[in-house]
Amino acid sequence: MVTEKQSASKSALLLASFVSGHAMTTHRMNIRTKIEILKGDITKVTVDAIVNAANTSLLGGGGVDGAIHRAGGQAILHDCRKIIAGQGSCKTRQAVITTAGNLKAQFVIHTVGPVWNGGQKNEAQKLADCYKNSLQLAVDNDCKTIAFPCISTGVYGYPVNQAARVAVDTVTEFISHSDKIDKVIFVCFDDDNFYFIKSQLNYKVYTVPSKLFADNEIIGTVNIGLEDDGMGVLSGQLIPTDKYSKYRDFFRKTFIEDRDDNLIRINKFTKDNKFKVVANDGTEFKEPVAGLIIYDFDREPIQVELNGIDNDIWGKYYK
Repeated sequence: MVTEKQSASKSALLLASFVSGHAMTTHRMNIRTKIEILKGDITKVTVDAIVNAANTSLLGGGGVDGAIHRAGGQAILHDCRKIIAGQGSCKTRQAVITTAGNLKAQFVIHTVGPVWNGGQKNEAQKLADCYKNSLQLAVDNDCKTIAFPCISTGVYGYPVNQAARVAVDTVTEFISHSDKIDKVIFVCFDDDNFYFIKSQLNYKVYTVPSKLFADNEIIGTVNIGLEDDGMGVLSGQLIPTDKYSKYRDFFRKTFIEDRDDNLIRINKFTKDNKFKVVANDGTEFKEPVAGLIIYDFDREPIQVELNGIDNDIWGKYYK
């Protein structure tokens, strides 16, 4: 059945993981113990679902796509042909599911990443949808563990550093709102992909579900990510409520003014206008020394950043 859904710094223990006799280098990250990163062969990983960076034909190809088809055998190709017969080709950002054949998984989830066109054709959103749709398809099929390759960073030419940011942001956002996924593994085929995914994971190791308030009304939600360098820097992507729009011009004007005067963000955001970020557990990130900043630009995600959080508050989450 085909289902489609639209839509860095502390390293933990470094160890060697052996899967079917093949050595892999593993960094186990502590994003609620749910995310790992491997450098190795995705076809050797034991999970409920392996994601394939497919092409639109679903008939196999080079790189990860070809490796999964070869290792999984004809059963995967047989299911892909049935999907094509039913719906035609698989479009960019879509995800479909097949048997895993001879692989150490129950399913292969095939998703088609975007070809890089300089970032001018909504590539970031398309790539994010690949990860979201694949995760949702895993949930729909009762998969608790899932392994991702680095989608679109091969022949499709997506810059590795940018792709890593999209991948980690999307996956951490999804699993922070779902208790259906127990483990996500990023399986990187080369040093560059491993480095940038690891860097992004290090930055996103700890996240705190929070709300942004303006005069005690909620204007957005944000999963604040903590950098563990002891400097108390927190940031995350804001999901605005319908109340946010009346403050947008103020945020943009204040950001521009702040380029010349670092005190404006303190005076205008945390004092005069009573803006504050409060964790869902009730903890308020009070009066950051270097201020609360809202980055709001056209066609870009809205970012919240707090700089210089009190060590006692910061230490409550990072230990």
